[in-house]
Amino acid sequence: MYTIQIKGAAAGVCFGIWPLIMNKSGLNGYMTIMVFVVFSGLMALPFALYNPGDLAQVNWRMVVWAGLFSGIGVMLYNSAIMSIVPGMKLTVSGLIVLQLVAQAVAPALYETITQGDFSPRRLLGFVCASLAVVLLNKS
Repeated sequence: MYTIQIKGAAAGVCFGIWPLIMNKSGLNGYMTIMVFVVFSGLMALPFALYNPGDLAQVNWRMVVWAGLFSGIGVMLYNSAIMSIVPGMKLTVSGLIVLQLVAQAVAPALYETITQGDFSPRRLLGFVCASLAVVLLNKS
């Protein structure tokens, strides 16, 4: 169990750091997307080829929807990063905090709605997530 949590936390750290590093590269946002996709694909390729699974059983409609949402998200994210200029109140780091909290809240909100779990504990979690964005972006 702890191994899964460590992998999840490490993935979060990587997802939080790569845009900061890429932002310093000098690439424009759309070239950044291409580099991100190519490098991510190359890193995943050996694992995908080693264990492709039963492709006949895949729900390809859901694969397409997931790809569309992923592509739209990456385009919006990079567009937002490209729009930040020195002197703005929102920094790249602040945008990353907002994006990561929104990314964490989305599946929790989905589960809350589908499970009908509107407990005080859940609702407090959403309030705390909102407070985290505000407090971590306060200048």
